Amino acid sequence: MLQNMIRRNDAESNFREDKNLNILKETIRYIETNYRHNISISDLSLNAGISKYHMCHLFKRMTGITVTDYINQHRIGKATLLMQDRSRKIIDVALEVGFNNVSYFTKVFKKIIGCSPREYQRSHLGRQTV
Repeated sequence: MLQNMIRRNDAESNFREDKNLNILKETIRYIETNYRHNISISDLSLNAGISKYHMCHLFKRMTGITVTDYINQHRIGKATLLMQDRSRKIIDVALEVGFNNVSYFTKVFKKIIGCSPREYQRSHLGRQTV
């Protein structure tokens, strides 16, 4: 009887983890599709059909980072691609990747990349030949 209970608990645990993995994949897909827009934890939790608390806890447990950090990392990654066109203004890039505040964009960019967007354009992109 104990072995049956253990097997049933293992099966339920696997089912929960599969469900959580599907929620995580759908959440990441949602973020990658909508990163240009304002994305709230409420949006993500409604889309996944779970509470905001469960969304935050699940995302952090399964990825090791917060939802907000993931969104910011994705946006900054997209920004670095857009900034390869040196004629693009930083404010335009910030707005295009979903930041409504340029100073916040600069702060997040510096935290993730290690330099300001302007320094990035000068040093990283200045080396390339056109």
